[in-house]
Amino acid sequence: SVSALLAHPPAPQQWAVKDFAPLGAVTMLAAPGGQGKSLLLLHLATHGALGLAWGPFRFDTAVKTLYLSYEDGLRQIYDRLTDIRQDLEEQHGTLYDVRGALDANVLAYRVEDPGTWLFLLKPDRFTPAERSARVDWVVGLVRHAKIKLLVLDPMVYTHQVPENDIADM
Repeated sequence: SVSALLAHPPAPQQWAVKDFAPLGAVTMLAAPGGQGKSLLLLHLATHGALGLAWGPFRFDTAVKTLYLSYEDGLRQIYDRLTDIRQDLEEQHGTLYDVRGALDANVLAYRVEDPGTWLFLLKPDRFTPAERSARVDWVVGLVRHAKIKLLVLDPMVYTHQVPENDIADM
């Protein structure tokens, strides 16, 4: 009943990124290509590693992030992370061990062969979608490393399912 619910409120919402990405839920950031989604997510991962606010994004504590890039090459990821790290060291290097926090709290991978990193498989349109073994591997890593924010960039490369098929998605 409503009165029972109001008498016993649920536990407060926990957040990976305050008021943006709740723990245990999916948050999707969508925009046309080339708009800066990947760069924004790398900023969130690096600032979250230190527990530092970035623009409107806030963190209650340092957040461990697993960032899987299906699109950007190693050079682009390296250049972006180097620029962000240098900015963080210039702004906060006297107060924080920036490199240590990034090493401890950000795992970034370049997916070399997206075909081996699919999470949902659908060989044909009549077969139900199935989880791949990669899902169990990532879930195990997330649990073992205590990851709070998982970034799949972009998600479209993680499956073989038509995105307009509501049942499979």
